[in-house]
Amino acid sequence: MAKTVAQTASKLADLAIAISGPARAADGSTFAETVTVTNHGPASAGEVLTALQVPNGLSVASTGGGTRIGGVVYWTAGSIADGAKLTYTVTVKVSAHANGTVLIPVGTASISNPDPNYANNAAATTVRLGPATGQAGHAATAYRNPLALGNRLAGYLLKLAHP
Repeated sequence: MAKTVAQTASKLADLAIAISGPARAADGSTFAETVTVTNHGPASAGEVLTALQVPNGLSVASTGGGTRIGGVVYWTAGSIADGAKLTYTVTVKVSAHANGTVLIPVGTASISNPDPNYANNAAATTVRLGPATGQAGHAATAYRNPLALGNRLAGYLLKLAHP
């Protein structure tokens, strides 16, 4: 039994994801969102899937090497070594007359390795969309749980990875 536990532990790969970008974006502008996937080990993570959901009010200008299907940009990586990071950058365009705050969730999962900590497989950021500075706009929208969509996205990836 100890051998089985040791074999399982040696295959664990703790993936974590983060997203960063601007806090505000004006109508018609473009901006970049940077997604970073980190493997905290102890093993290399194989067949890593990462996804970013593009909300209403934004459109994809560049997938940063990913594949866009509907409102989601997906990336795949063969493997990520223990301690290594992958960075993806998506460029999005703000729709004309877009107003309010949008949530941009991301999630990641490995098909080949179990993850000992699913809590860090999802992240989200918010961006306030609206007129350029000095023009009238609408109030920001508050989100009670900004990680809810990111967690759903990560859960979907986990179901794909481990049916």
